[in-house]
Amino acid sequence: MRILLVLATIADAIMALALLLVSPFVIKGVNNAGPQMPDALYFFLILLAAIAAPVIAWIWIERRRPGLAALLAAAPPTLALGWIFVESFLTGLA
Repeated sequence: MRILLVLATIADAIMALALLLVSPFVIKGVNNAGPQMPDALYFFLILLAAIAAPVIAWIWIERRRPGLAALLAAAPPTLALGWIFVESFLTGLA
């Protein structure tokens, strides 16, 4: 389980780095009032999940919950990839 947790932590770190690199394009400037505010909030929550999930997972693995820890650490990248596939499928239908 520790190997899966290490791989999930690396995937979370890559996802957080990618989110930080594309943040100027997603948030579109400093003034996030008005219609762009939900995008900035969702972006922040996704970034927070990508950073917090492996930290909480490593705490849980020390408390003898390795299966739940690996599932938690793998959740953000798995959900992001799932959303990318769903979004590409839906835009392909339009």
